[in-house]
Amino acid sequence: MEPGEGVGGRRVIAEGREAVLYDWDDGLVLRLMRSQDAGQAVADSSAASEAARSAGVSTPRVVDVIEIDDRPAQILERIDGPDLFAHLAANPLRLPKVASTLAAVHVQLHQVVAPAELASTHERLSSRIQESDLVPAAVRRRALDALEDLPVGEVICHGDFHPGNVLLGGAGPVLIDWTGATRGDPTADFARTRLMLQVGELPPGSPAAIRALAAIGRHTLWKLYDRSYRRARVVEPDLADHWTIVVAANRLTEAIESERPALLDTLHELTG
Repeated sequence: MEPGEGVGGRRVIAEGREAVLYDWDDGLVLRLMRSQDAGQAVADSSAASEAARSAGVSTPRVVDVIEIDDRPAQILERIDGPDLFAHLAANPLRLPKVASTLAAVHVQLHQVVAPAELASTHERLSSRIQESDLVPAAVRRRALDALEDLPVGEVICHGDFHPGNVLLGGAGPVLIDWTGATRGDPTADFARTRLMLQVGELPPGSPAAIRALAAIGRHTLWKLYDRSYRRARVVEPDLADHWTIVVAANRLTEAIESERPALLDTLHELTG
């Protein structure tokens, strides 16, 4: 289905790899998943975001979960404001503030105990890595071996935490897009974000100015984020590196061809 079909010609606000966001009624938006098989992901997303919101993390309120043409969707509170990528592109001198804001929101999230019904990070990553043909056999073996020795944890892990998923609303930063949320070790989530800041491809349709800024300032952004995050929460370097092996293998399953060489390089550096 193309954007706009099946939703009454509603205006497309934004598009991502997993979902399309449409304008809705009365200060609301519709987040429609691209896949018909995303029902459990939407349920986990709603549970995680509402638990985080109840604990004080600013995130859009989930008004309803529905289906449109057999695809799951959420009706969400609308948040008006740029994401941190766009905010930074408008003024690159904001880089230190953007990095510290990103780290502060992430640290706040990692203090929230996850709902018991939320899928575990171990289960989610193990399943994806084992089932994907996009993960080379040697990488699969090393990642699954590493995962066996990593802590389970019990906090909410966002699963896709990066500047494009933090909006600057009127009352401050708001964390969105909870589809990848799991219950696990916060260092797993930290490692995923570090990896995304280092090698992640920007979402489809990102403006040229943001792409240019990412190419120039990517290294500085992740260094500043890393420093700010570690000031608030201790991260063991070896633990972060072992989680990076797992999350990099998992990222290969997402079939983003432009990232594949960098991901394989990262895995080679960490595993020899």
